[in-house]
Amino acid sequence: MIPFKYGKVVLGNDFCGREVLVEQIREFIISGQNVLVNGDRRMGKTSLVLEAARREKFRVLYADFMLVRSTTDIISRILRGIFGLEKTKAWYHRAFEMLTHMRPTVSPDPVTGLPTMTFDFNPRQEAPDSLSEILKLVEKISHERTVVVLDEFQGILNLKNHMDIFSAMRGEIQHHGNIPYIFSGSNRQHIDSIFTEEGSPFFKSAIPITIGPIPFDEFNAFLTRRFAQGRRKISVDIMRKVFDIAKDVPGDVQQFCLSIWEVTDEGAVIGEDTLKEALDLIFAREKESYIGKYLSLSKNQVKCLRALAKLGGKNVYSKDFILEAGISQSSIQSAMKVLVDMNILFESVNELKFMNPFFRAWLIQQ
Repeated sequence: MIPFKYGKVVLGNDFCGREVLVEQIREFIISGQNVLVNGDRRMGKTSLVLEAARREKFRVLYADFMLVRSTTDIISRILRGIFGLEKTKAWYHRAFEMLTHMRPTVSPDPVTGLPTMTFDFNPRQEAPDSLSEILKLVEKISHERTVVVLDEFQGILNLKNHMDIFSAMRGEIQHHGNIPYIFSGSNRQHIDSIFTEEGSPFFKSAIPITIGPIPFDEFNAFLTRRFAQGRRKISVDIMRKVFDIAKDVPGDVQQFCLSIWEVTDEGAVIGEDTLKEALDLIFAREKESYIGKYLSLSKNQVKCLRALAKLGGKNVYSKDFILEAGISQSSIQSAMKVLVDMNILFESVNELKFMNPFFRAWLIQQ
């Protein structure tokens, strides 16, 4: 059995560390306090929140606003969260009865064959007022052991009427005194603006918690035990190289470890040659994506990425960086903006980072 998981929520025995943060969030959930969990991509924010709720045996109404397209889309995602609260026939029947005016229908997905739910809205339901109605419903169907998790909350900023949406949501949520709301986001600059700018309806409406990498000693011990379960041995020095290549991002570290597991057998002693083989496996699986990105870039954007891969992203306008890239500061600035918009790079605490550290490693290898 493969002991490493990535790209999905991990709970229970698969969840590593962060006991202090789990306890903080657990206490906030019990007290009905709204919380903002902020951090870079693939840091494990969703797993952290859901693990805290699991340990306290709270029901979770979960909605993900990544790439949300409209107010109707927001409503649909919240409604799916309502149906996901319980898995019993009685609950589905009750939820359908409460939502008959929205005409919910269940049909098989044409690709996967799995059941999917759609809602037939009338034009009036595109307005933020309809969102208020849905949040009233959330309060109605929730009880003292329900937590609402709104993931990638900054996705709403992409909508032209986002201020109206935030106002409608805040107008309802502030009256849900017994329901803890947990907002999560992976674009730290954008999610911060929602909760820290005085003109925002959500200004100071949630206690902020910032989540960073899992401390090396703690995560290393967890991962080493997992390798040992399959009679594979890895040293601290080699594990540090794993963390360095994956840039300490828990999700990417787990992906790297999974690849290492796949290229080794029981009794293996993992060394630098193993890391190269594991990286090659990742490159082989993601090669088409890498090449597609690479070919879509301009010459200046490629030069910036190569310089960033070599020097890091803390001083992208320094003399050394300009010399390495071989283009002007203004050209670097223009290129970096496009690379961020393309989600190849992201900004984190005055530093530009690769969204995918393995794409960085691939660039260096070319």
